Amino acid sequence: MQECVEGCLSFPNRFVKTIRPQKVTIQALNEYEEEIIVEGEDEMAKCFCHELEHLDGMIF
Repeated sequence: MQECVEGCLSFPNRFVKTIRPQKVTIQALNEYEEEIIVEGEDEMAKCFCHELEHLDGMIF
């Protein structure tokens, strides 16, 4: 886990502390409907989690 200070382009100049995983693995489909697996660590893990929350309907 990592403690982060996080912002969102939807809310300029607003930041919050979050706790995010240090490493994440994402399973998805690419534009050809082929399964892909992507891993992210540190900042990329934080970004993946943030964007996936948007897909789940969470704004910030």
